[in-house]
Amino acid sequence: MDEQVNMSKERNQDQDQSDIGAQDVVGKKLAIHRCSIHPSSDLSIFCRECNKLICPVCLTQEHQQHMMCDVETIHHEKLTILANKDHTITNEFIPFFTEENSKLDKILVTHQEHCEKMKLIIEEQDRKLKEEITKQTNALLQTFDNYLHTTINEEIKTENPNLRTNYLF
Repeated sequence: MDEQVNMSKERNQDQDQSDIGAQDVVGKKLAIHRCSIHPSSDLSIFCRECNKLICPVCLTQEHQQHMMCDVETIHHEKLTILANKDHTITNEFIPFFTEENSKLDKILVTHQEHCEKMKLIIEEQDRKLKEEITKQTNALLQTFDNYLHTTINEEIKTENPNLRTNYLF
């Protein structure tokens, strides 16, 4: 258990040291940071193999066979890499994504216009269907009324003579 805690602490220290300088403002003098393992020593060497800043004491203890460079050199290299990435983003990615976003906006407008047209067609079809249903309903009601009148009139005619004979004294 203690070994796991120590390894976790070492990972956190490594991570902290590898990020040192990331928050420093570009163009200003680099801040001087102290080694978390050897607090009396400055982090003045960059271990390329471990990709982190180390102090001279760390160099003699753990990094003897590793490739090293001074902090100013690695700072300049990292700034150059960042400048190249910024150039790529500014000149390639942003124009590409701006153009693609414009295409998507046009597609969206076309899609919305198509949807509005379809909505109007559906509403028109709805109106026509309702109109046809009303016509059919009226025709059926008229047929039914005609049937009722005809049936009632026929019954009256057939019952009328019977009523006269039954009620005549």
